[in-house]
Amino acid sequence: MSIVLASLTWFLLITSSFFFGKLKSSKTQLLLFFSFVVLEVCIVALPIHDFFKTLTVVAKELTFQSNSSDKSAEQLSKNFKKIFVASPNKSFNIEGKNIILIFLEGFSNEVIGPRLTPNLERLRSSGTAFKNYYSHTAATFRGIRGQLISGFQLAQGYTEANNGIGQVSSAETRQNFCSRTVESIPSILNDLGYTTIFLSPHSREEALLNFLNCLKFKHSYGSEDFAENQNATDKETFEEIFKLAEHYEREKLKFFFSSYVWGTHHGMDSPDKKYKDGKNPYLNKFYNSDYWLGEFIKKFENSPLFDNTVLIVTSDHSTFPTKEFNKTFRLNKSIFLGQIPLIIYGKNIPEQEIDASYLNSLSLAPTILDLIEPKKSIETHFLGNSLFSHKKSKFANYSAIGFDIFHNDNGTIKKIDFEMHPELKKTIKKEIFDFYKLGG
Repeated sequence: MSIVLASLTWFLLITSSFFFGKLKSSKTQLLLFFSFVVLEVCIVALPIHDFFKTLTVVAKELTFQSNSSDKSAEQLSKNFKKIFVASPNKSFNIEGKNIILIFLEGFSNEVIGPRLTPNLERLRSSGTAFKNYYSHTAATFRGIRGQLISGFQLAQGYTEANNGIGQVSSAETRQNFCSRTVESIPSILNDLGYTTIFLSPHSREEALLNFLNCLKFKHSYGSEDFAENQNATDKETFEEIFKLAEHYEREKLKFFFSSYVWGTHHGMDSPDKKYKDGKNPYLNKFYNSDYWLGEFIKKFENSPLFDNTVLIVTSDHSTFPTKEFNKTFRLNKSIFLGQIPLIIYGKNIPEQEIDASYLNSLSLAPTILDLIEPKKSIETHFLGNSLFSHKKSKFANYSAIGFDIFHNDNGTIKKIDFEMHPELKKTIKKEIFDFYKLGG
């Protein structure tokens, strides 16, 4: 892009010099000179610059091949394959227990506090909570699948090229993702005897559930199964999570149950509970989601589920850093990455805070598997390692949003300029792009 703009600028300078030579009036020369200056500034600063940037991204999305030939895919699979090894020195495990994993929508750690989110605050102090734990991508389509496969994903929900997962047919989504060889937590737990379930707040006909079903959940549910409208409220979703969990408990089935709660999505306000005067949509929606999480926890703690079920609460990604979000929470964020919650709660789960030391959410899937302590050898393509492992993944401090790659240096996240760091172009960038070819 910089080459295109530089070339255009030089063209304008050369053109202006030619015209200046032809003009005899100094006033006319001066007027023409300032006209060219204004034109050049407009190219760089105004929408035409954004147009060229968008055009570049679209071209990359259309030309990058996230599928590989059979031969190259086989080699890529070998490059990333490893045998999972459980960490020996954990303070607890969840072997034999049911698991409920909740992905809150866009929930940054900065949001959590005793007044706005008292239930998450209590949960943090009542179980095992991780601090300095960061998202590894955005947004939802990348965030949920990326955490369940411990990998990076190029494909996103919606794109300028109109080829996002939410913009193509279900058949194309299944063709692109259901044949991928990367393992997921549900596919592994199926083999370990769990019943695996996913509950979406959206319709079964919408893209998200069709997409996540490629991770091999045995059972999946959409909003038409429990909600009044096409998109379920957080109240409805939390109520259905409890109802379904009770059902599988009564059936004496060991289960892994994951759900996405979306009421805190960018641009939304609360349809139910309001925070104080109700004038701030950000405060309303986070307060509302926390309220219904609290109602769920009350029922969970007073049901037979509590004896043999572990609750894990995290987020699909950090909160999208709009001007209003920054103003509300007195922040100055510009990057769609950041600290997110990870809380493990249940009977006999120790009350402790563990420093994740700036590791990212590639760690979620291996951490869950580590806590289960499988008795048989398991091959995975996980890029992350367990948060209880002493071995740090090479990707643990790197995040990727499409073609942009970021590094987390002790909490300071910066986009990598590969012209300034060519050594990373041949290592981290190449390996992330190789995983895109393997995982989508």
